[in-house]
Amino acid sequence: MLFDAFWAACEVCHRLIEDGQWARLLRRHERLNPTAMDPLVAIETAALWQQFDQRRIGQAVRIGGAVS
Repeated sequence: MLFDAFWAACEVCHRLIEDGQWARLLRRHERLNPTAMDPLVAIETAALWQQFDQRRIGQAVRIGGAVS
């Protein structure tokens, strides 16, 4: 799996991704998406983000406004 195209995230998530703050991103994801609290979902999400982090080569594009 390659993430070779543009990728997009809101301002807050974009900053967390660029800063490598994956644990904080996961906590934010869980807070904004209650179903993400399921342990299996959290494991799958973390694995997907790890692959994304290792393989992303495209330019980042910020979308929308910040949501705290």
